[in-house]
Amino acid sequence: MRPFYILFRHNKPGEDIRFSIWKEYDDTKIWDSPILEVVEYYNTRKEAQNALAWQKRKNMKGEMR
Repeated sequence: MRPFYILFRHNKPGEDIRFSIWKEYDDTKIWDSPILEVVEYYNTRKEAQNALAWQKRKNMKGEMR
């Protein structure tokens, strides 16, 4: 089973928007929660890192593209 990568946006009230990338193998999990929002799923870590860099460059504060 090949891993995939998830780009998350952290939604904690009163804090700056943060992102994280998690490596995952189980595609049956449901990840959305009040404080973690799935931005997108990626096949490689490099793709996820590029998307994160795009978010930061555009200063989108976590809005989906």
